[in-house]
Amino acid sequence: MNGESHKTEQENTIDILKLFFSLCVTAIHTALLQSFSVQVNWYITHLVFRLAVPFYFCVSGYFLGLKSKNIRQADSVFVSYRKRLYCPFLAWGGAGLIFYGIWLYKDGASAAEIIFKMMQSAVFYPRGAMWFAAACITASFILQKIVEKNLRILPVTLTALCLYLFALLGNTYFFLIQDFFFGKLIKIYLYFCISARNGVFLFLFFWSGYLLSVTKIKDYVLNHSGIGIVAVILSYIGLIAETVFCYGKNVADDSSLFFSFIILIPMMTALSLKFRCSMKLPYRKFRTASTVFFFSHSFVYMALEIFVLPKSGGISEFLITAAVCVFIWFIYERMNLKVLRAVF
Repeated sequence: MNGESHKTEQENTIDILKLFFSLCVTAIHTALLQSFSVQVNWYITHLVFRLAVPFYFCVSGYFLGLKSKNIRQADSVFVSYRKRLYCPFLAWGGAGLIFYGIWLYKDGASAAEIIFKMMQSAVFYPRGAMWFAAACITASFILQKIVEKNLRILPVTLTALCLYLFALLGNTYFFLIQDFFFGKLIKIYLYFCISARNGVFLFLFFWSGYLLSVTKIKDYVLNHSGIGIVAVILSYIGLIAETVFCYGKNVADDSSLFFSFIILIPMMTALSLKFRCSMKLPYRKFRTASTVFFFSHSFVYMALEIFVLPKSGGISEFLITAAVCVFIWFIYERMNLKVLRAVF
């Protein structure tokens, strides 16, 4: 999310999508669809909302790839990218961790359990949606080594696919292996590491975004947009089939990962680069608003849930959280506060 200053008008569709998906992420964390039926919640969440995070990974890899084209300056680009993420990661992740501890205490957890779970979360699954920032930092280290060693695309892609397969089995497709020895290993992994959603197992999306920044690949994709449209349509149909197939099954973690994303997400990103929105809209404001929403919404909702809101999740909670985030964004835009500039 952070550090994508390399923008042109040709990427304004990405700005629109980023703002939309930041609202989708907020909707997930505030349980917007809680009052709807289980089926409605499942299908809307997985067919719309769950596209957000892999899209963000792909876009992050794309813009980082654009900046690192000059091999001589690649190291400084990667270092700068991570530096821009460290401050919001520590600020929002730290706040989220504190609130997580408060939530555990209010839930009746013992002191030892609170310490263990907070340490576990800090290492493996940072709170406040900052697992994504941690994943981007990790993925950038991996990508930097790949660029430095000039590794071939095919072996890296195959390795990334294998890693994503593990993530799928430790997520939506856990029911396929739950009764086998490998299923027990994944249970052990999830018990200690909480989730397979990190910069290693989701590196595929970061890598696919980077590949889209490679001139030859980008030119081919942009010059064959018809193929891209067909790929998006077919892969989305595949996603619908997957959500139907997986509904009611014994999933793990947050059931947010699907096979269809392997094609759908990169192609969706590529088409958003191809087709520029012609309307005159405040795209820069969209960009900052999406960043503010993504980084602050989880912290805002946790604070409201602990100290203000009488219940957990729903339409009113989503609207209140969104309203507070809009207020934070307004302050960010209107006032040159160093603290806010640092954490967004």
